[in-house]
Amino acid sequence: MNKKGFSLVELLGTITIMGILMGIAIGAYSRYIDSTRKKAYETLVKSSITAMEEYIVDHPTATTATINDLYEKDYLERPTDPSSSENICDGKVTRTTGVGDGSTILPDENYTVVLCCINYNYTYPNNGKDTPIKNETCQK
Repeated sequence: MNKKGFSLVELLGTITIMGILMGIAIGAYSRYIDSTRKKAYETLVKSSITAMEEYIVDHPTATTATINDLYEKDYLERPTDPSSSENICDGKVTRTTGVGDGSTILPDENYTVVLCCINYNYTYPNNGKDTPIKNETCQK
């Protein structure tokens, strides 16, 4: 038996095992990136709602503001698209006021956020708590 190197069977076995491990690692990495990107979009939605609440303090009759307006008036940080830091997301935040349940004096306020990014166009109803609705064309 030759003790100077590996046999062809050993090399093929090693390459096969490494290929399987790489396939698992690439799949896990891809799921991690998608999950992180989705959380970044959700954070942008929550920040937009908070910015709209601050905007309403200064403009009590306002019911709608674009994300770009909130950014330009310093209520919101630059709305960068998580999938590409070169692009900026736009959209709008709409406030609807309903009748309260009687437990507080203030009426219920509900916000709907339309988020328009390069590859991500969704509407987030009910303060971003309900399942987002995909938009085929982004209505700003």
